[in-house]
Amino acid sequence: MKFGLRRLIVVCLLGLSNIVVAMNLSPDQMQMLKNLPADQQAALARQYGVDISQFSSGGASQNQANQVVTPQLPQKRDLQAEQQALADKNSAGETKELQRFGLDVFATQPTTFAPLNNIPVTDNYRLGPGDSLNVQLFGKENSTFEFRVNRHGSISFPELGPVYVAGLTFDEVKELLSQQVKEKKIGVRSNITMGELRTVEVFVLGDAYQPGKYLVSSLSTITHALYASGGINQQGSLRDIRLLRDGQLISRFDVYDLLIKGDTSNDLQLRNGDVIFVGPLGDTVSVEGEVVRPAIYELSGSENVDGLIKLAGGYTTKAYKKSARFERITHEGLIDLVTLDLNAKADLSKNLQNGDFLTVEQVAKRTQNYVSIKGNVARDGRYQWRKGQRIADLFPSIHRSLNNSSDLNYSLIIRKADDRTISVLQVNLEQAITEKHSIDNILLKPEDEILVFTKYDLELFSEAFQIGAKEKDLLSADAASFNAKMENAEQVANQTVGGQAVGFVPNQSIAQNQNVQLQQHNQQQNSTQQVPGEQSSSVQGMQSRSNQPKVETEIERIARITDTTVEEIEKVLNSTREKLLAPVLIMLQEQSSANRELNVVEVFGEVKFPGIYPITNKNTLKDLIEAAGGLKNGAYALHSELTRTIVHDANADVTLLRLDLNDVLQNNPEQNLVLQARDRLNVLAIPNLRKQRTISLQGEVRFPGTYVIKRGETLGDLVERAGGLTEYAHQDGAVFTREALRVREQKQLDSYAEGIRQEVAKKSLRQSGPGSFTSSSSPAEQLELIQEMSGTQALGRMVVDLPAILLSDSSKDFMLEDQDLLYVPQYRNTVTIMGEVQISTSYLLNDEYNFKDYINFAGGAKKQADEDRVFVVRANGSVYKPESGFWFKNNKQPLEPGDTIVVPIDTDYRDALSTWTAATQILYQIGVAYNAINK
Repeated sequence: MKFGLRRLIVVCLLGLSNIVVAMNLSPDQMQMLKNLPADQQAALARQYGVDISQFSSGGASQNQANQVVTPQLPQKRDLQAEQQALADKNSAGETKELQRFGLDVFATQPTTFAPLNNIPVTDNYRLGPGDSLNVQLFGKENSTFEFRVNRHGSISFPELGPVYVAGLTFDEVKELLSQQVKEKKIGVRSNITMGELRTVEVFVLGDAYQPGKYLVSSLSTITHALYASGGINQQGSLRDIRLLRDGQLISRFDVYDLLIKGDTSNDLQLRNGDVIFVGPLGDTVSVEGEVVRPAIYELSGSENVDGLIKLAGGYTTKAYKKSARFERITHEGLIDLVTLDLNAKADLSKNLQNGDFLTVEQVAKRTQNYVSIKGNVARDGRYQWRKGQRIADLFPSIHRSLNNSSDLNYSLIIRKADDRTISVLQVNLEQAITEKHSIDNILLKPEDEILVFTKYDLELFSEAFQIGAKEKDLLSADAASFNAKMENAEQVANQTVGGQAVGFVPNQSIAQNQNVQLQQHNQQQNSTQQVPGEQSSSVQGMQSRSNQPKVETEIERIARITDTTVEEIEKVLNSTREKLLAPVLIMLQEQSSANRELNVVEVFGEVKFPGIYPITNKNTLKDLIEAAGGLKNGAYALHSELTRTIVHDANADVTLLRLDLNDVLQNNPEQNLVLQARDRLNVLAIPNLRKQRTISLQGEVRFPGTYVIKRGETLGDLVERAGGLTEYAHQDGAVFTREALRVREQKQLDSYAEGIRQEVAKKSLRQSGPGSFTSSSSPAEQLELIQEMSGTQALGRMVVDLPAILLSDSSKDFMLEDQDLLYVPQYRNTVTIMGEVQISTSYLLNDEYNFKDYINFAGGAKKQADEDRVFVVRANGSVYKPESGFWFKNNKQPLEPGDTIVVPIDTDYRDALSTWTAATQILYQIGVAYNAINK
């Protein structure tokens, strides 16, 4: 054992670091290595590829432990990176991203095979130095012995002397020892088994991944040694692996025999000193496409195309054998392309050369004996075509084959001609299914495609519903935000020093006295029309987002309203005329030319599904109206127009034809014209027929509610219809809003906020230092105010003189529009102060006080207040400045009930940007209007 350790040390000292040895150490060697210094332990670990923790001394000093260097074991092989690197060196046409067959089988981390002590040893196993035998004696004498074959090939058996066993088979050794025990120990029997097996030293050389010397088990074979060395590199051969023993060639091992046939006859057992030599890569050919194992294969001798197919595992089920592409590099450096018939023996026997490339194509996916159904049906897809098949054969029943939302009056058949152009046929599904002898039950041809549309235009409904929901959600969110601000203002106002403020009327008391219907209206907006996931109050809005409910999608919302499933809604949305006709119109456009008309027509106006439609076998105006879903309820059948373009040589004339659609639908030949390309049918609406105009009257009206008005009706007329105002109405405080004004104001507000944002951005870019700004406000504060302004929604309020209107002053009265709203509040003798004051609050109106007194009652103006620009918003929405002019102060206008005194921000204090004045005034104006409505 000491000799073996000395040998290891000598090998290390000789510097044979280029030989990689993977070994397993015996317990005695482990103990001896533990006694070595730490530097020698580290050197041996690096040399022999073992873990230093296996033999480092546990009782070594801390200094020695710190000196131990962790050995650098061989890295695990990355075969994919190697193949990619090799592919980069080769041309793309040669490799085509294929990998070498079988190269990854041995691509493992270089290691060793531990002695196989737990598997049966065959009787023909020949013993040698290092093997151990376990001998059990029983009978007259009971004892157990373990013998190790020494370097001389013998074992020392007590009372028997040395027994030479090297070179003998395990069966011969058992017979020899049993016979000697029987002869020399009377009454004693023996049981002989193999113990630890010896290790043999082999060399793996050539184009192996990591050539070197390896210690492996005595039962190891050629493949075991290849695994131990990490396999074969990219330049190595899998078909030329040689086993050399004592300088003589013992055998050649072809890995393909093992991988493809499972033949291990040439995978011989190794002996000490054997050399496994991996030869260089030979000729290769590639095969891809519809074979079981597309890869790069190595040739061994003369092989043909048939042999290559067998190496690749044969064909897949989709292989098209009649036309395979075969590429060969010629002597001139060009690629010669040949088409092979793999069903022909002559082509299969074609010999292969280095660099050949075979591609087995796939069969065409196109089938001919089918018809397809697409759209709003119970089961769409392809169906087998049979001779004599008609539409009724595909739809045996309306209820079982079609959905409730399917359009039975209009369906199309897209038919392909031999030149791949299409023609379009129009059928009535209900007639085809119920009356099998009708002309609509068309005889089908192979590859016909039947389009079944939906009778609902849910896309328009979805869009309208989505817009309406968004508008209501925004209004609800704004009202909730404003209410939260007003609640906060109340809390601040109630926190007076030394008691309650003189003359202050809490908003809660005001809210208790307001109209009940307005309360219900606001509560409904804040509850039912609230944005999903948001809370109406400021406290609820601070809750965690994890507690928010799942936001309902638009399709889920429509499914809930229509009491259907999401899948049904999706099928309906995908079966609209717009979706299904789009590819048909594109194909018709592509096949049109200078000599071939684009056979499409257009219908718009008062039809259910306006749009562009193909000209079919049913090519009259009546058929076009049926294709568009029929006339709407508001269509004016007595007067419609057909625009027809007629081309004469180089000129094109447009002819306008007036039609009576009643005659068209009754199939009058004089009116039911045959369609021509470029025809455009315009179905006009009945004059003055539109949706009802509704006006909302709220507050102190005798009969509040929603009223339908006729065109030209005025506000005075409507208030008179509603019974006039109650005795508690505040006429001067009436709030009138108009939707058209709201939309226009919102656009202007958004545009104005964007302009201010750009100005602030430019000002920030011009800032050269900390002191460049002339104010104490930072860009972050400015952008915060801009963000607040951007989120503000316009009201569309219009100033009206309701008292004059009620007195029949025609100059003040005006005509109403759809969605107008009039809110008449209850009379309140209060004045509100808001803006840059200490406490924004409301006070009872007293004629003895002016606006400055009320500002003082609110705690006075803040430091950033602009007292020179104080303005008053009247209850009716008009604005005036209590002080105007240079020589004369216009402070004699008395305050009136419902007025709001606004103290704006000093823009010079916050920033030199002049547009802040208008920005803050807009915010205050909207706040005043919200306050008036929500009182």
